[in-house]
Amino acid sequence: MADVFISYSSHDHDKAAKLTERLREAGLSVWIDETNISAATQWSSEIVKAIEDCKVFVILLSPSSFGSHNVIKELSLASEEKKHIVPVELETLELTHEVKYQLAGIQRVSYKNYEAIEQAVQKFITDLPTSSEGPTHPISKKPKVPLWKKIVPVFALVAFGVYLYFQVIGKETVPADHSKASEVKKVLVLPFVSLSDNKDDAYFADGLTSEIITTLSSLHGLQVTDRQTAMQYKGRKADLKAIAKELDIRYVVDGTIQKQGDQVKISMQVVDAESGKTILSENYDGSLDNLFSLQSKIAKSVAFELQGSLVRDQIDTTSMKARTKNPAAYSKLITVLGMIDNIDTKEQLEHGIVELQQISKLDPQYVEPYFYLGLAYLARSRTFTHNKRDMDMADSLARLALRMDSTYPDSHILLANIAGERGELDAAVAEVVAYQKLRPDNIAIYGYLGNLFYSHGQFDRAATYLERSVQMNITNLSNWTILIDCYQSLGDTVKRNKYIDESQPLYELYLSKYPSSSSTRAHYALNLANRGKKDEAHRQIELIKSAAHASPVDFYNAACTYGRLNEPKEAIEMLKKSFETGYNPGQAVNKDPDLVSLHDLPEFKALAAKMIEANKEK
Repeated sequence: MADVFISYSSHDHDKAAKLTERLREAGLSVWIDETNISAATQWSSEIVKAIEDCKVFVILLSPSSFGSHNVIKELSLASEEKKHIVPVELETLELTHEVKYQLAGIQRVSYKNYEAIEQAVQKFITDLPTSSEGPTHPISKKPKVPLWKKIVPVFALVAFGVYLYFQVIGKETVPADHSKASEVKKVLVLPFVSLSDNKDDAYFADGLTSEIITTLSSLHGLQVTDRQTAMQYKGRKADLKAIAKELDIRYVVDGTIQKQGDQVKISMQVVDAESGKTILSENYDGSLDNLFSLQSKIAKSVAFELQGSLVRDQIDTTSMKARTKNPAAYSKLITVLGMIDNIDTKEQLEHGIVELQQISKLDPQYVEPYFYLGLAYLARSRTFTHNKRDMDMADSLARLALRMDSTYPDSHILLANIAGERGELDAAVAEVVAYQKLRPDNIAIYGYLGNLFYSHGQFDRAATYLERSVQMNITNLSNWTILIDCYQSLGDTVKRNKYIDESQPLYELYLSKYPSSSSTRAHYALNLANRGKKDEAHRQIELIKSAAHASPVDFYNAACTYGRLNEPKEAIEMLKKSFETGYNPGQAVNKDPDLVSLHDLPEFKALAAKMIEANKEK
């Protein structure tokens, strides 16, 4: 199913093709008829299906389209199907009676204003639900164990505040005080240079340049110089600082490609033109048979580095510092947040709660400690105690933070988490909408909505938001895994495999930078098992088992991976280790589809009963 269907007259083909290219560069899937069906030709059933399946119907308005029988029929069908329609004027004109009814009250956009066209299309594709929308989509299956509950580190699973520190940055990065966050990173991809003797091989270099530009252009927070401008520098000796000043850009990507027989060698670097420092430098070897795969991998490597550093740059602690007049309270909060990602046990979490309580005593009017205390109690309830009192305490702390500062957006996300945990989907959505009004620019909202609908078993709806999330931010590997699990739950193995394959180089990139991140390795192992890559999944599990800081949740995921691989003995062993070291899913262990292969085993039944008994509310 394509996001966008473009209806146009054959006389306007070139403009339609150009618009299609621009929308695809923005990360949108576009269906466009390339056959130029004439009015006398039978209307294609493929076109009918494409209109029925699309999310947004874009019609190019011109005198020739008004005279096209097929364009009029396409518009009529889109109107009957209640599709979102975006009329794009190729020139200023009056509507004819054939289209006036269908387009009545719909604002037209000029073809010359591409940004307005993209915004109009994106609005209908990424619109958030209203607070009163509720669960209008049918539930595809009974809710199962939400994968994000078992694969995300204890604290990182709760909300955006912790997510910003730990989900994207990783354990190796300590939160820093950025006095001025960068909103957009301007990037230039210089034409890659072919080192081959054969001048005809230059098209390999141009292809790689275009692939990187296309990949980066679809991502949030990156502003990429267009291909036409970039190609003007082909063959010129690059003075990066001069080019950066000329084009007002910050980062420059360049490299070389050399073809020797059926082998190709590629060198690539990303330079911070402001400082002159090389922030990424890599070499790749491969065969021509895998050239397109190699191009995609390199493009994602650049994107992963630039977008990941974008998130790091945007961790703005200035507002956190400004909310307290007590420097000691702020300093201690930063220290505690730096400790939180290493929490694997209930005892460590209890220590974090005590530390946050002490900060609130240093400055009783400081809103952040109450918010993070709420996160802590929610994490304790979810992962260790399953206690209603902890959930109620989290709720009270979130509402206290909101009373102290009605503009503090993360309180709404905490309340949404609590409502979602209680099964109150309408209330959770209402809190997300309230958050979005305060932070309309935060693309993490799509990932959160995906998580929310996923946890309530609405896998088709969750996938819609998660797809948008990973298109805009490829660095959030947790959302990739949940998206994959959505399609696993929906039985759509084609899309499941597609996203496993697309995310595989991202996991490899992340783990090459942060090899000690067992939680990320657990995501990866489960995906590999679902793809049937047994040896690779085993290799990841062995690394988890030998890791110095693997958590009980990581062992649980190793059990799930073994379950997917139909290796019950190893799965039971890991499940026991997870339980003995502190993780207890309770009743949910019997509902986890990754463990179905264990259900008839006496050892599993005994262990599940032990978990359920230990998990009863005291």
